This record gives sequence, structure tokens and C-alpha cells, in this order.
Amino acid sequence: METSVFVVHVEPVLASRIFVHAKRLGMASQGYAWIVTSKCMNHLQNLKDYSSISENMQGFIGFRSYKMKGSKEFDMLQLMNFITQMVNFEIVNVLGTEGERRVGFWTGKFTNKLSHGFAHGRHLFSSSGFETIIWPGGTSTIPKGRRMQTSSKTLRIAVPKSNGFPQLLKVDIDLQANISFSGFCIEVFKAAMAGLEHKVPYEFVPFEYNKTHIGEAYSDLVYQVYLQKYDAAVGDITITSNRSLYVDFTLPFTDMGIGMVSRLTPKENQNLWIFLKPLTPGLWLTIVGVYVLSALFIWLIERPAPVEQQTGQSNGEIGRMFGFSFSIFVFAHWEKLSSNLSRSVVVLWVFVLFILGSNYTATLTSMMTVQQIEFNTGKSIVGRGAGPVAQGAIGNPNFPNSHSKSIRLTSLEEYVKALSEGSKNGGVSAIIEEMPYINVMVEKYPTRYSKVGHVMPTTNGFGFAFRKGSPIAHDISREIAKLREDGTLQRLENEWFKNPIIDFDSRNTSDSVNPLTVRDFGGLFFINGIFLAITCFLFLTSLLYKNIHVMKEWGRLVKQYICMKIFKNKRDANAVHPKLDNL
Repeated sequence: METSVFVVHVEPVLASRIFVHAKRLGMASQGYAWIVTSKCMNHLQNLKDYSSISENMQGFIGFRSYKMKGSKEFDMLQLMNFITQMVNFEIVNVLGTEGERRVGFWTGKFTNKLSHGFAHGRHLFSSSGFETIIWPGGTSTIPKGRRMQTSSKTLRIAVPKSNGFPQLLKVDIDLQANISFSGFCIEVFKAAMAGLEHKVPYEFVPFEYNKTHIGEAYSDLVYQVYLQKYDAAVGDITITSNRSLYVDFTLPFTDMGIGMVSRLTPKENQNLWIFLKPLTPGLWLTIVGVYVLSALFIWLIERPAPVEQQTGQSNGEIGRMFGFSFSIFVFAHWEKLSSNLSRSVVVLWVFVLFILGSNYTATLTSMMTVQQIEFNTGKSIVGRGAGPVAQGAIGNPNFPNSHSKSIRLTSLEEYVKALSEGSKNGGVSAIIEEMPYINVMVEKYPTRYSKVGHVMPTTNGFGFAFRKGSPIAHDISREIAKLREDGTLQRLENEWFKNPIIDFDSRNTSDSVNPLTVRDFGGLFFINGIFLAITCFLFLTSLLYKNIHVMKEWGRLVKQYICMKIFKNKRDANAVHPKLDNL
């Protein structure tokens, strides 16, 4: 970057030479600003070759001493002259061969205690208003004060060689030693540089470091920029107050803060059928079977009509059987039971439902809250990033799990492996890390992992680091703001982060809860079966006792039928052999 505003405060002869060389070097073109003080401007017109000099001054601003007469401002200044020293200037805009034009007046006041109430420093005034200034290059756009250098110097941009998150940053070196740079951070930097008004040549330079000390390596990278070994550093570099003492950071181009991510359990991915998960399919079928047997038994006892009145009325009996039995089980106070046996079956069924229901509720609650309970105990193992920011969060009392044991992880693969294993199998229950890393993980594995809790706004996000005093840092910050406003940043995030892997590791971990099985309630069902068998035996015995006369009648009819059958067989035998009676 180079300065583009120049103030000329020299003798007119020397100034005329400066203007000639400035135009020859292209420094009197668009983007530059030249201000000529009264020391030069008051006498510049007296030079013989002023017309040729003014050709080199197109767009220059000049201050010329001026005495104002016939105005209220001049009368006031004359009145206060004994207490205030006044210097009045006419501001002119040199238009090259077209001469010059007045754009306004300026009065510089140097106040003392007596005149403090009448004057407040410097101000511009003009009876006709302050005119528009035509700057070098024929434009009315005010120069910014600095211009991008157009020299052949190429900026050396340091890039960390490996960070474990290729979506954010990746450096590849092939067999021919060709180096390629990719990732979200690289694309954002390229987009910001492409938006600058003046193109700046730059090249990426890999920065190698020890992966086991990532936090120290990134701080060392920032320090290398401070030592001017590199012009800037690009990557997943967290903006911190300590690092800002050595470099100038741009605006952050990622989310800020620290968050927590944990492993999703199958219930969270299949919450539509989560109410079926506490019990195994075998247990559900067993419950249905016990219900059908109990319903059949109660219907036999409490059937609305005697057996002899049910002949020819079999249509709809199954529906009436289950409807009556269901109303007994669910709305027991609506139906009146006439038999003590049916009442005992209902009491046993209610007892079974109470045991099953309480265990079902406990298991379902555990499945939905086991991770949160484990997190709150402070006994779980938590993973953390390799940087100093995540390490500081572990000891922060304002952050959840601040007293939990922590394991240092350095890459996305290690995060996935640790969460899949669980804290009781050598892994972790959750990972505390900066939000950009968490966003990458959640977006890539949306069915495996989820954000937990609130984001702690204790970090400033990622930024690009430039040398202290580098004007390009301000320009890049402005371009980052534009990229955020026009949606380019969001598009790049979608391109690099939202590439999900739709799968789910269904293996049980320490964070999951096993569903209830038939074996868990084998004793309960055994007691229920024995009770139903005894009740059935008593019912059949009672039924036979109440219908003993019917049984006797059936016995008599059976005997008659047998006798008639024997007599008929004997008669048929005599008819076939008639001579047997004479023997």
C-alpha cells in the first residue's frame, strides 16, 4: 500500500518541478489527492510558465490567502481582531488548461481564553455553499488516502499445512511436488482478494508445524507474520486479544463462540416410533397374547347370554368379546362383573399392567435423558480441541462440564471415533470446540451428532492475520462484510460444509439404554399363567357343577344311543344269517 494524498508546502519554483515529475510518474491520476498550501499557491500565478504548470495540476486543491470585504463574516472578524488572530483562505480547484474555480472559503482560528466563547476552532463557510471538487482523473469521488501498490512484489501468504479439518483448510502435495490449497478459508480469502479495486499478486506458502502442539504452532504462525517473514496468514486462525498485539486481524468470517456436540442415539433419529423402543418386539407380542387369553376368559365368564341362547348368533361374537373385555380392562368402573373369578382376573391383569407400565415409563425416560444426566454428573469424559481456546473452556466455571475429565483431540476422524465409542469404552460423551469445527462435524454427519446446550460467546471466530499497520487488512475486512451481505459466505459454507453422510452407527454405546425383554418379566408372566390356569379349572368345575342335570341328561341320551346302536348291529347280523337261529 502507498500514500495517495500529498500536501505541498514548498516554494513555487520547487513545487512546479514536483508537479511535472508527479504527472510523469502517474501520481496525478485518479485515486490521488494533492493539496497546495498558501505558501506556494499565493505566488504560483506569478511564474511565467504558470499555464504549463497548471496543466500538471488538474484536480489539485489550493489554499490562497483572501481578504473578505462587504460581508457579515468579515465585519465580525474585524471586530474580534484584537482578541483573535484570523487567517482567511480561498479554496480553489485547479482544472488544468481550463483554469481554476473557487469551491469555498476557510477560516483558521487560534483562540485564547477571551475569545473562547466566540470561536470553536476551524470551520468552512461560503456564501454560495461548498462546491463539488473535481479530483485528479476528472472524478468527484473522494480519494481514500491510500492506494494499492502496483509493484511486482508478490505477497507471501502463510497457510497451515494440516489442521485435521479438510473442509476448512487442506494443503495437498503430489508426487511432482505440486502444492494445491483448498477449503473454506482459502475460498473466502480468494473471494475477498478478487473484490479489491486494485489487484494484488499473492502466493500461498505452506507453514509446517508439529501437530501435537497446534495451539502453540498457530501462535508461532502469527508471530512469524509479526517478524515479517510472511505478509499475512490464512487459515482457521482464531482471533484473540494476545495475537492482536502482534498482527492486524480482519473481520471474522465464521461463527463466534464455543459449543458442545454429542452423539445422537437411535431414538433421536427415529423419534416417530420412540414409544415402541422401551420394549422388544417379543415382549410386545407376549403382552398382546396375555391380553387375548385374559379377554377370552373374562368373556366366557361374563358372556351376556347362556350357551343355549347363543346358537345362531356367532356373527360378531369375536368383536363383542374383545370390546367387552377391553371396556373391563380400561374402564372397569363402567362395567359390572358378576363373577369373582372374572374380578380376580382383572385384578391380576391390572397388577401386570402396573408393573409393565412403571418399567416402560422408566425405560423411556432413561432413553430420552440418559445423556443429559451423564453430562450433569460431571463424571463423563469430554473431548476438547487442540487449541488453547477449547482448553480454556474446560476450566471455565461458566461453561457446562467445566470439571469433567477431558481428552485432547486433533482431527475430525478422532472426534468421530471418540464419540462413537462413548465415555465408558475409552471415548468421550461430548466434545467442546469452537463453533466452526462443530458446524463442520454436524453438517457432515447430521444423523450421528447434534449440538448440545448453548453457545458460549467467548471467542471471536476466525480471521486473516496481516502485518501491523497493513492497510490491506481494512480492505479485506470490508470485502468480508460485502461477502456476508450478498450471501457469498453462506454459499461457500453450503458448498464446503453441507455434504452430509447419511448413515447411522446402530451399535450400543455407554450412552444407550437396553430395551426390556420377555426374560425380564418371565416370573411375572409365569405367575399370571399359573393363576389363569387355576382360575380356568375352577370355572370349568363350577360350570359342570351348575349344569350336572344337563350332564346326566346327556349321559342318558348317550346310553340310549349306544344301546340302539348295539341293537341295530345285532339285528342286521341276524338278517344276513337267518339259519343261525335253528342251530
